[in-house]
Amino acid sequence: MTILEKAKEVVAATLEVAINDFSYPPQTELGDLSLACFIMAKKSKRNPVLVAKDLEEQYKNSPQLKGVVKEITAAGAYLNFFLEPEYLAKNLLKEIKTGKDKFGQNNSGAKQSIMIEYSNGNTHKEYHVGHLRNICYGEAVARLLSANGYKVIPVSYINDFGIHVAKTLWFWDDYLRRIGEAAKGLDKGYLLGKCYSAASQKIAEYDKAKVEVAEVMKALEGRTGKMYKLWQTTRKWSVDYFARVYKDLGVNFKDIFYESEFIDQGLKIVADLLKKGI
Repeated sequence: MTILEKAKEVVAATLEVAINDFSYPPQTELGDLSLACFIMAKKSKRNPVLVAKDLEEQYKNSPQLKGVVKEITAAGAYLNFFLEPEYLAKNLLKEIKTGKDKFGQNNSGAKQSIMIEYSNGNTHKEYHVGHLRNICYGEAVARLLSANGYKVIPVSYINDFGIHVAKTLWFWDDYLRRIGEAAKGLDKGYLLGKCYSAASQKIAEYDKAKVEVAEVMKALEGRTGKMYKLWQTTRKWSVDYFARVYKDLGVNFKDIFYESEFIDQGLKIVADLLKKGI
């Protein structure tokens, strides 16, 4: 039984109403518990607003509610209850002490499997604060569901085969020459991200860049040649770089899917659908 449910029992017994008559206000500033007075008003053939006001006067100094309810206010046809912060804190600390590491956990998920996909990054790019938000958000959802009895399957889908990769590889050698000694000792995954940023700027200044990048992309899709070998090497740098980030954050994915592993299957499905006129 939750703290609010315990408080509800006390209030219900004092006012001689059913526990199910209570609800939670839509906004916290309205109170912790709310009692609609429509049924009582119907029984007594009175205005529910007046019933709520009378109940406020009758119970605002009730000794039975002392230590549990701090304030009672009538709001239209509703009677709202604000619980004593000390009552909430004392009971919460008691629950934490009793539950220990199991505090807050339940089995409402009934072991149902649920897949959570998050942190869908791009290889050959740098991890930044925007990615951090996504990882933390996804991990928080995964852990909350796990604490609620779900069998959580955390996964990530990484784009390791897009045009952004071609841009990075197209400029990689030039970028290393430009920064020279500054590259020594730096994480290679991080360097790839910096190269991508520099490549994007270079493409905007160089007329033939789009054509050359398209050629790199074509080589990657063909999965042969120098550029494809460079992709294999640099892809591993990015994957290792991501793994270090996940380790630092305590994030463990059940599976990580990569676009390069599924793109051919996707193209086949598209081709089959087109044949069927879909």
